[in-house]
Amino acid sequence: MTDRTPSGQQGAYQLACLLKKVRRRIATSIRAELEPIGLSWPVVQIIKRLSSGGDPNQLQLAQDIELEPAALSRLLAELELQKLVTRRRDPGDKRRVLITVAPAGAALLVRAQPRIHAGVDALFSRLSRAEQGQLCRLLEKLTDDEEEVSRAAPARAAGARR
Repeated sequence: MTDRTPSGQQGAYQLACLLKKVRRRIATSIRAELEPIGLSWPVVQIIKRLSSGGDPNQLQLAQDIELEPAALSRLLAELELQKLVTRRRDPGDKRRVLITVAPAGAALLVRAQPRIHAGVDALFSRLSRAEQGQLCRLLEKLTDDEEEVSRAAPARAAGARR
């Protein structure tokens, strides 16, 4: 079977596949570090996002941590029962539910941080410090102006259909 993808697109596709594979490996490595202390990666992502400031609504939080809204809702109910997060109606818009991290959730994050770092370090220790810096700069270049890229994508797609 031959690949009919133009060479430039093949390189970009291969890069996308490799990034996806690295992302899975990072998550697997972090999960392996969190399991012994009874934590899941999604729980830590939720608490970490909530600790970074602001009171996102459930939809924003689901988008931020890339979790289906229904799954997030179930998880938040569990976290609320464990007194790790609190949910309340937005006073400005009663349809929205705002979520904040509770003190117990913040303490849990402090306990989880070293394990998260250990999981990430285990994977990236294959690269020298210089290679890690180079990779970081390249990835930052791809993620800079993310909003601008998102807005331009529909315009490019429309132009390509003409």
